[in-house]
Amino acid sequence: MPVKLFVDINESICSIAHMQKDSDKEKSYINTTIRKDIHRSLRVLAAQEGVRINTLLEEAIEDVLKKYEKKIKRIR
Repeated sequence: MPVKLFVDINESICSIAHMQKDSDKEKSYINTTIRKDIHRSLRVLAAQEGVRINTLLEEAIEDVLKKYEKKIKRIR
């Protein structure tokens, strides 16, 4: 089991480093509503991955912005 322990510790260190990196960035507050089933799935995924729901939402938003990057540039 020493190998699994090393992997768990390494993943924890990476998660902490990622959280610190995120917390260094300036944040904005938004408020929205989502379907209960999506919220439940996000809570489960966040727990499984050992991250906050906010981290998953930021990742998803970044993915959407990349998807529509060309359209966004035309709007600006």
